[in-house]
Amino acid sequence: MASSTLTAFVIYAFAIIVMLVVSAIAFAKVPKGSRLPMQWGFGGQVNWSAPAKWAVLIIPALAVLTVGALGLLLDENSNSAPALVHTLAALIISVTFILIHIGHLYFAVRHVRKG
Repeated sequence: MASSTLTAFVIYAFAIIVMLVVSAIAFAKVPKGSRLPMQWGFGGQVNWSAPAKWAVLIIPALAVLTVGALGLLLDENSNSAPALVHTLAALIISVTFILIHIGHLYFAVRHVRKG
């Protein structure tokens, strides 16, 4: 495994672990059997919701699928981009997924706890 590929893998793995920890914390904060909002309309109304046990895992699952697709697209034997580019891309993608996940769960848990 090339150094840039290994570095990117470590960054992505760390991001997935962070998202799973955030998911566990959010899941512990909602009442058992709750449904979390998954999408809000422009007026602030909930368009659809999912059971909490699945809702907290949707964004981490999307991150895994995205990273997996990127892994298939990036040929580790290809020198088309310098190592710094791979590392920066991994950081940007990981931070973006973490922030989206934290934001979504913050608003979803807040909505459920308000009643």
